[in-house]
Amino acid sequence: MRSLRSCQHRSGSGRRESRSDATGSPVFDPTRRCWLLYPGHPLKVRPASHLHVLLLASACILPACNAEPQRPPLPGSDLRARVETRIELDRETLRGHIGHYALVGQVTQPELHRFMAQILPLRSEPDIVMAAAGGIELHGGAVLELLTRLWRPKGRTAELDDEFSFVSRGATLPLREIYDSHRMQIFLPVPGIDAIRLNDRLPASPQLPRTLMQHRFNGRLEQSELDAFNVLALLSRYEPDLGAEWTNRLGQRLSAGALFEMTWDHYLISRSAEEEFADHSYLHLPELLLEYYRRPDSKTRHHPDELKRRLLSVELQRTQYGGYDASEALGHYVESLSFLMADPAVTWTDEEKVHVRNWLRDLETVRLADLRGVPVQHLSHLLGGLRRIAANEGNFR
Repeated sequence: MRSLRSCQHRSGSGRRESRSDATGSPVFDPTRRCWLLYPGHPLKVRPASHLHVLLLASACILPACNAEPQRPPLPGSDLRARVETRIELDRETLRGHIGHYALVGQVTQPELHRFMAQILPLRSEPDIVMAAAGGIELHGGAVLELLTRLWRPKGRTAELDDEFSFVSRGATLPLREIYDSHRMQIFLPVPGIDAIRLNDRLPASPQLPRTLMQHRFNGRLEQSELDAFNVLALLSRYEPDLGAEWTNRLGQRLSAGALFEMTWDHYLISRSAEEEFADHSYLHLPELLLEYYRRPDSKTRHHPDELKRRLLSVELQRTQYGGYDASEALGHYVESLSFLMADPAVTWTDEEKVHVRNWLRDLETVRLADLRGVPVQHLSHLLGGLRRIAANEGNFR
């Protein structure tokens, strides 16, 4: 009965007292690890009785009396509030970066169409290349990925069979034509050999896929090599059979499953921040590989915990970021961490949870303590990640 009596207070007169809050609701006393009863009477004196003891016994049997104290909230809420404020101040600037704005805000259909009015599809046989006044798209497959994610023809999600009207071209173009062109443009690089000279050769070691696009500039046919993370996202989303093979423009035999397996293998091996700076795909690989893993027909030999261990041991240990601005790298690292925390297949040890807490605390109080001068598009990745971490904090605990 020792634990039962500990749920009560004894006044100086020897009478027993029980506490509740001002609303009359029972209050959990963490010192005695039990609920204090008698709602509506903040210091109400009641005589002890058999019924009193039975009520206290039933209350102290509840799981709340034996539950471990809750962990404190994850660090990052102050940083999230500061980023929310900064983005609200620079919202109009961010709207000009429509892909980044979509990470933290709602892109309207008129906004999407105004952006797409700048895009000029170039057909340089046999490729379709997306361009604008400043040149071709910065990331391979970026325009199509944006369309499939944000366009809502007749109020529904866009499909590859839909046709989009490119105002600058004065014609409609089926999304599937663009997709099929990207399938032919993606390739696996072979170290030491120019892409245009591969002649069906495949790499002997895991490599990160790239895209090779042909387009005309001042009447000359040129080749541009770009990253492929958007094309990988499209393959994961739309390829009906991960094992089905095709021959790309360079003669390589590929399948979506083989591309993702090689990407996963390469990500686990790579450790160089300088090498990763050369390809923006590295900043998005955890998200892409998790999406591939979740495909019902994925036959991967890998597990998402491998991505978690890689992120904790490499990205979250870095203090130098190759050629990246620190805010760009850190914003993407938070984003990758948030996708891992949201995935139910990922498990976390107590030691790993402490690691994450310490890293987020350092991020909030040291590395990103001052947001002045940080480009707003970098903050969009950071805010999207911080929001996702907050939404999944319960799972992490």
